[in-house]
Amino acid sequence: MKIINHTRLRWTGWMFTLCGMLATTAYLHGQTDSKPLPAGYTRAPLITDLSRAPKMQVRKVSEQPNGQKVYAIVFGENDDVLSGLTAFAVREKITAGHLTGIGGFSRAKLGCFDFTKKAYRDIPITEQVEVISIIGDVGLLDGKPQVHVHSGVSLHDGQMRAGHLLEATVYPTLEIYFTSVPAKLVKQRNVEQGIAVFNLSE
Repeated sequence: MKIINHTRLRWTGWMFTLCGMLATTAYLHGQTDSKPLPAGYTRAPLITDLSRAPKMQVRKVSEQPNGQKVYAIVFGENDDVLSGLTAFAVREKITAGHLTGIGGFSRAKLGCFDFTKKAYRDIPITEQVEVISIIGDVGLLDGKPQVHVHSGVSLHDGQMRAGHLLEATVYPTLEIYFTSVPAKLVKQRNVEQGIAVFNLSE
């Protein structure tokens, strides 16, 4: 009986130790995602729904001997920008690239990164706006294409709003040129800063 009790105690101790290690690891790798945010702040969304841009059209307009490709991407009314761009990058197996574009949004949420919160301070857009500029890049995060986009928009009175694109709905259209390059650029999470950054040594 003493041997059985000792074995059970040792097994229980190992289980508590393992649970503690797992919890610590989860905290270190996900602490920026576990803390509640104050009102008016948003973390960069993980785009998993790739079906929210049904009117998006894509056409490859050029391809160079070195493998560089240029695509024209045209979004339609009510298409979701980040869903569409992510779906495009996944479908075309983009491992590195950049984009520019112009068009319009019916609504959007931009953000300015706050390192003290490890999140974006919201810049809500609640009216029809002209997209003066949309620029971004694509790299691999955890082996999958991650789209990183910034945008500047003009309100009706000509005032500008700009920042990291957290969400946007197209109206009436959004026209983008996307250039994919024959390279593989990898992003890594920086837990201290709360962002994913390119690691050019990969």
